[in-house]
Amino acid sequence: MSICRRATSSGRRKRGFTLVELLVVIAIIGILVALLLPAIQAAREAARRTQCVNNLKQLGLACHNYADKWKEKLPYNADPVGYRGSADGTCPGQIPTCTLEPWSWIVAALPYMEQETLYNQFNLADPEGHGGSMTTPNPTPNYILRQTVIAGLMCPSNDQDTLVPSAGIGAADPWNGPRGDQPAARTDYVGNLGHVWAGWKDCGRVPDYPDPQGRFNRGSNPGTPWISCDWDSDDKARWNGVFWWRDAARLADIRDGTANTMMVYEDMHWMGHDGSMTSVFSYLPQEDSGWANPNASIHNMRNPINNKNPAWWEWRGDPRCHGWSSNHPGGAQGVLADGSVRFWSEDTAPIVRYALATRAGGESEAQ
Repeated sequence: MSICRRATSSGRRKRGFTLVELLVVIAIIGILVALLLPAIQAAREAARRTQCVNNLKQLGLACHNYADKWKEKLPYNADPVGYRGSADGTCPGQIPTCTLEPWSWIVAALPYMEQETLYNQFNLADPEGHGGSMTTPNPTPNYILRQTVIAGLMCPSNDQDTLVPSAGIGAADPWNGPRGDQPAARTDYVGNLGHVWAGWKDCGRVPDYPDPQGRFNRGSNPGTPWISCDWDSDDKARWNGVFWWRDAARLADIRDGTANTMMVYEDMHWMGHDGSMTSVFSYLPQEDSGWANPNASIHNMRNPINNKNPAWWEWRGDPRCHGWSSNHPGGAQGVLADGSVRFWSEDTAPIVRYALATRAGGESEAQ
């Protein structure tokens, strides 16, 4: 009887996993994770890109709501560069005094971005921004307000710090400038200055693409005109985008059609290369990237999308050589003047980028 019981007990003994079996299971799990991880990362990037699309849509809507109130006028960009501190009557036409500070079209659009409370805290000469710019008797609150992080101005795919530690305030000195050595919250979206070669937007290393009509030749007008950031008299005649240093276009001025003209696009304000072929590209934000800065909130579209060619950078942190860019794989997004958002490949042809940049050049993106 005891022998039978032992046999029965021995037959019921459980068998565990061998080391080989455990290793096989772990290997299978590792393979599954390796297969799923790219899909998970792609899904996350898709979600971030969708949020970025929504940010651009909201900016486009804010511009249109502003235009509805101000007779089709897009938000005013003001930079009294070259005139600051002067009281001799040489101020730009819409800037009543020359001791005022610059501010961006984004500041003017704040009430239409559900940021009216923030807007009302700024020390402005004119409550709607048509008088010219900020007053200076007590500028400190304005500098504190510049540090306000606005989620709708930051693409979730961009992992840069939300605050730029030492940000400029305008184009006279795109880095520090008078009282500019202050932190500021960045913007990943800029207004379309056009296809121009302009002061602090004139990256000379970007090549002129062959074009029989001379549209890409820097300095040619029409084409890619040179415009000094100190000029005011012929701004409207030479700027071919929808924003410029001081003032902005009306929707009626976009004769190429709002569906064919860029209004706002992604710009990560990368520090970039140091101008040598051996430097490592820096994805850090440069000083000229605060949303309240009128120089940082606009850029030309002459530079290629995601410009990372070291031969096309003057130096690291050069505000002239960055431009249309994003961390989305293969290209960047923008909102057209009709409010629609699209994605463009970084291989987009120069003529397409030119057509998108100009508001009244007589061409379309399809050319």
